[in-house]
Amino acid sequence: MPRCLILDRSALDRASLQHRLAAYPEIELVGEASGLAHARELIARTQPELVFSDTHLTGGSAFDLFSDLPPSARLVFVTAQEAHAVRAFECNALDYLLKPVAAERLAVTLLRHVPVRAPRLPVAVRRGLAADDTLSLRCGGSTRFASVRLISVITAQDNYSQVVLASGDRAFLRRSLKSWEDTLPPRLFMRVHRTRIVNLARVTACRRASDARTLIELEGLQNPISASRYRWNELRSRLRLN
Repeated sequence: MPRCLILDRSALDRASLQHRLAAYPEIELVGEASGLAHARELIARTQPELVFSDTHLTGGSAFDLFSDLPPSARLVFVTAQEAHAVRAFECNALDYLLKPVAAERLAVTLLRHVPVRAPRLPVAVRRGLAADDTLSLRCGGSTRFASVRLISVITAQDNYSQVVLASGDRAFLRRSLKSWEDTLPPRLFMRVHRTRIVNLARVTACRRASDARTLIELEGLQNPISASRYRWNELRSRLRLN
């Protein structure tokens, strides 16, 4: 059960978020604070796994708390100003929510990052990601944040999946290809092989190498990848090839 903290100067905003989180019995709220000093004491005592924090706290900035957080803690900024998200991502924040926090947007954040049961929400929300959503990707020992639309291809590798971005950067995640297929925006992504999902907007060339083999060139990859011959007609139609 993930231990959770709420940090916010506004008692009303803390109460509002606490009410939203009450829909998730898997999450244990272990404390809340309005100021920096109290927040540090709570972090040291409870060792939270999930922290929701406004960018400004009494006595200082929430950005001053990064050195106090456990290495595995997941951080979500809750802010009224979208510009703070850029700074939050630079400091390895997990995600950000805009005030007032909508139940649907909170659900998307929780379902991506912590083991909670999906609440009763519209199917479109449960489906998952939009093209402009930001993903948290672990590349080696660091965290990289990237828009969904920057993904070029996702390849299954045993129990993991490899994500290749248009920049050529790569990340490995313990996530099945079926899970990706169920959450990626279907208008943008297509499963072209039992082990591969591609971003159609990142396809730079596509050709039929033989009756049994189709080759796809993508941004971020030096070599083309192959697609199933059974996918050729759909792929040609979606890429509007002659």
